[in-house]
Amino acid sequence: MALRIETVSIDATDPLALGRFWSEALGWEYSTDEDGDVWVEPGDHHPDWGRARPLLLIEVPEAKAVKNRIKAAHFPCLKTLEGFDWTWPEKINRLQIQNLFRLAFVEENANIIFISNVGLGKTHFSIALGHAACPHGYSVLFTSAVDIINTLSAAQATGSLKREMKKYLQPRVLIVDELGYLPIDKQGADALFQIISHRYESGSMVV
Repeated sequence: MALRIETVSIDATDPLALGRFWSEALGWEYSTDEDGDVWVEPGDHHPDWGRARPLLLIEVPEAKAVKNRIKAAHFPCLKTLEGFDWTWPEKINRLQIQNLFRLAFVEENANIIFISNVGLGKTHFSIALGHAACPHGYSVLFTSAVDIINTLSAAQATGSLKREMKKYLQPRVLIVDELGYLPIDKQGADALFQIISHRYESGSMVV
């Protein structure tokens, strides 16, 4: 079976509009895939093309980059500000939370600390902030305090501490979940302090 594919790489902010344009120009149908790319091809009603069915793939680099940043962030799940139940916390400064999603704190290399009892939305907001940062070109990493401590402790024992430290220092936004849930010994506290001190004024943290 023969298949002819023509690929066009573009920098587009509205790939669906481009899909509509080509579908109207060629009389074809268009659809999107999980990468955000747009496929334009003849519909079933189109005159028979035989076995060489032409396809036009419009690649959207920005969409791929966003997907890669989200994947690299290692979110345990995806949360959004729109998906938060504002009726659950009895008291919350909604405007202050919404203002965080302007992401000014990232440009200022400032840190965000959420403080509340268990189950009131700290992790939800942390993930949602990280997810919101990805489309704006910011690298993000989601991890837990225990994971940082265990990773750095093991790295120190094997002489790979410097390499493992980079994993937590390179992202523009580092999200540290579950800090304070479990007791931390002096070695663990020292590991966390190294991350915090090295990131000072060079990247943002959400805790």
